[in-house]
Amino acid sequence: MKAVCIDFETANGFVGSICSVGIAVIEGNNIVETGYWLVRPHAEYFYFDPFNVMIHGIDENTVKDAPEFNVIYRQIKHLFECAVVAAHNAAFDISALRHVLDLYGIAYPEIDYICTYKTALRTWNGLENYKLNTVCKFLNHRFSHHHAREDAVACGKILLSALAARGISSVEELASSIGMKLGKLYARGYSPCSIRSSKKSGIELKSIVAQGDTFAQEHEFYGKKVVFTGKLSTMTRKEAMQKVVNAGGFIGEGVTEDTDFLVMGGQDYTRFADGKESNKTKKAKSLISKGSQLQIIDEVEFLRLL
Repeated sequence: MKAVCIDFETANGFVGSICSVGIAVIEGNNIVETGYWLVRPHAEYFYFDPFNVMIHGIDENTVKDAPEFNVIYRQIKHLFECAVVAAHNAAFDISALRHVLDLYGIAYPEIDYICTYKTALRTWNGLENYKLNTVCKFLNHRFSHHHAREDAVACGKILLSALAARGISSVEELASSIGMKLGKLYARGYSPCSIRSSKKSGIELKSIVAQGDTFAQEHEFYGKKVVFTGKLSTMTRKEAMQKVVNAGGFIGEGVTEDTDFLVMGGQDYTRFADGKESNKTKKAKSLISKGSQLQIIDEVEFLRLL
């Protein structure tokens, strides 16, 4: 088996404003090679948002003498040949790769990719959430979060641990065992990595995709998983889900360990107050009682956070 784990840090809210690249190459059951590059963002997006700088510590001075991504890509593109690409929250990293390649007019590589966030979610039950640092703490892997090479290696550790946990030797077998469809990137476009989900709400969750490419990382719903219960009065549930995704968040059908917000419509909130709780509310309260940071909010608070 060969897999290439990637991680990108960005300068600002534009997902293609890559300012560092980290790679970890897996062959067999081991990480055999790692790499790290500072990147000068494309001239159109050479702006470092203070929020991003606070997260990864990279600013204009750090990358002033660094090559741009088109130069770095020539050094790393061969690694993608005959390999599956892995990333933790692959939707972000693959989107970053697509957008930066578009900036330079470079054709997409032909690759399959797997998301280790979704893999961890289906492999280990009961974690507080499935963020990179949380999963690595569970696996006893110490690393410096938000350093691209360290994050790529951490992604690799998660992938290798998931394979070992299921006694499987290939990424394709792993994906099949957890009901995952590998994502694909190809010259004409891409298809996302997805997991079979419930359709109880009658809404096909995977059909709800962000309507833009730029996200405000300080937004309350950025990177957070939001679940809805009950009927909203100001919009349909599908419209509310779309707004969450447009803010860079994720949506779920049921309450799970990685849920950040349960939004209750008016009817459900009345039932909640009367002690007649929905299954989602019961699960949320149970998780909160065990120390989860999940928040139960009403429609008014949801609108305020939006």
